[in-house]
Amino acid sequence: MQIHIRTQSAVLTALILFSGCARPMPPPGGPPDRTAPVVEWTYPGPDSVGVDPQLNIKVRFSESMDRGSVERAVFVSPRFSSEPKLKWQGRELEIETPEVLRKDRTYLVTIGSGSSDESRNRMGSSYSFAFSTGPRLSKGEIRGSIHLKGGAQAFLWVYDLSEGTSPDPSFDPPDYVTQPGQVGQFQIPRIGTGRYRVFGFLDNNRDQLFTPATDDLAVPSEDLTVSSEEEAVELGFLKPALRDTTGPVFLSARTPDSGQILLRFNEPVKMTRPVGVSSASGILNVLGTYTDAANSSQVWILTAPQVAGEAYQIDLSGVVDLAGNSLVPGESAKVRGEGEPDRRMPEVVSTVPELGEKYVSPKATLIMNFSEAMDVQTCDDLWLRSDTTRVPDGKLHWSSPNQLVFEPRPAWEAGETYHVQVIPGILTDISGNALPDSLHFRFTVTSPKDLGEVTGTVGHSQVQTVVQARQIAYPFRLYQTIVAPVDTLFALNGLVPGKYQISGFLDKDGNGIWEMGSGFPFVPSEPLADYPDTLEVRARWATAAEEPVLIGSQFER
Repeated sequence: MQIHIRTQSAVLTALILFSGCARPMPPPGGPPDRTAPVVEWTYPGPDSVGVDPQLNIKVRFSESMDRGSVERAVFVSPRFSSEPKLKWQGRELEIETPEVLRKDRTYLVTIGSGSSDESRNRMGSSYSFAFSTGPRLSKGEIRGSIHLKGGAQAFLWVYDLSEGTSPDPSFDPPDYVTQPGQVGQFQIPRIGTGRYRVFGFLDNNRDQLFTPATDDLAVPSEDLTVSSEEEAVELGFLKPALRDTTGPVFLSARTPDSGQILLRFNEPVKMTRPVGVSSASGILNVLGTYTDAANSSQVWILTAPQVAGEAYQIDLSGVVDLAGNSLVPGESAKVRGEGEPDRRMPEVVSTVPELGEKYVSPKATLIMNFSEAMDVQTCDDLWLRSDTTRVPDGKLHWSSPNQLVFEPRPAWEAGETYHVQVIPGILTDISGNALPDSLHFRFTVTSPKDLGEVTGTVGHSQVQTVVQARQIAYPFRLYQTIVAPVDTLFALNGLVPGKYQISGFLDKDGNGIWEMGSGFPFVPSEPLADYPDTLEVRARWATAAEEPVLIGSQFER
């Protein structure tokens, strides 16, 4: 055996020589891959008939794929009794069917748009192909679109209602599954005659299942009937919405001073009845309650002076979340009394309108939100009179212990800019601590010449239609008008210039609010649609929506 010994100095010399000869080189690998993958071959081929019921399905992609993303997005409909096995060989995926395929049945294989290559480029849209074990293919089709938001993947679940049951999407597996494209469009091709119900959902928890507590569900406005083998049925527009089905959770309670108790919950809440506070010594008088202006999941209780160290119990039976769900029955909170008075100075949390805001309505109220309960015995002489500020006429009232509202009488003058300031030191909290900073408003009132209009048509309906225009930039103003039954013309007046998204829904219950429906028990949503283009509104100009806003069954089928 020969032993080669290299001295440390020799190695160092070699390194110095190497570094001296080194030249800058371009990074290896070439330009980054930004090409979306596609399906380039399938077995059986698209629209094959007379297919062997015992075959395995194969799909070849144009490039190497992120296998996990593909496996999460492969769907075979109708579904098997158990999940198929998936095997890879290079760019080719083999789907081993767990059972013999049904006789004379059309199968639809979908590779969802969530599939991506190794560079994380997603497919532009879902890819579907069909084949039949019989002599012909079903050629029916369901089309529609779903509103996408955030980064969550969307799924469309289709149920065959031929057996007369009402499916529960939180429990029953669907008969057909697909995913929408990047702009929300979807189609379920090669579907047979029958009645179908289509649900969409945003998979926020990424488990490919509909979870009511976390996932936004889109309920259709109607069930669909495919009456012929070659009929294409338009579902229209699906809008996912999160349904709050669980009650709030009490987190903590504390006494920041001798006259207040702070309750914290896991979500925004409201009180449906007076709060009760008691101790071994008897009942502690409650002077009022209010929601924190900066965090609506916090509730403040105003009390008579507490006894330091006294154990108090708070009845929480009147607490519900904004959807009306209650706390666990019998829930209560416990705190120790505080003997020190409140020495914190109050703060202004927010004002409406915001400082410097333009396009303020002539009838707008001034709203002041404070960090804590204020002394509501404020005199009407609130405003500072100076060379640069105005003293408006109107009425002041406290809508809650921490919110003061001013209603102008008469209305603000159109086109005018106002600067209104509260007299320093006049506002104090219930403990007498004065507001330390100056509180003032500066805003410009809207003039008719500053505003624009959107006009257009809707489809014929026997119920009233609500048309809405939502500003796509902050502050996301929303305008709404109602079109009477049978009428088809609409006009949205008084819009602040900017870009808007137009939408509409059939207001079947006449309350002016879109009803999202229920998955189970099934309650259809009110039919709705989004106008395909963004409209630009200009001052003193009527912008026409060139295409009608078509909703639900108003689409041509």
